[in-house]
Amino acid sequence: MKRLKCLYLDLLSIRGLFMSKEENAKFHLKSICPKCPKWRREMRNLKGDGCYWINEWNKKNYNIPRSFGFKNWLSQYVFLKVNKNNLRV
Repeated sequence: MKRLKCLYLDLLSIRGLFMSKEENAKFHLKSICPKCPKWRREMRNLKGDGCYWINEWNKKNYNIPRSFGFKNWLSQYVFLKVNKNNLRV
């Protein structure tokens, strides 16, 4: 069931790939992030202070990767922690 939730959220977020970084961030904060379960946010906790994307976007830092790379995308489906070295800019 968790993998289906990941897939659902990934499909919802495809739309953001065709937006500017700021539009994508606002879209995510409004439409995707509220649906993201706690276990998935913890998986994306790069600095030990919560979901990296939510924290950065709330600080108005939109100059961060839209996608977190294939290795991280794949690792979420086997429930591993996101690796900041795998982020794609």
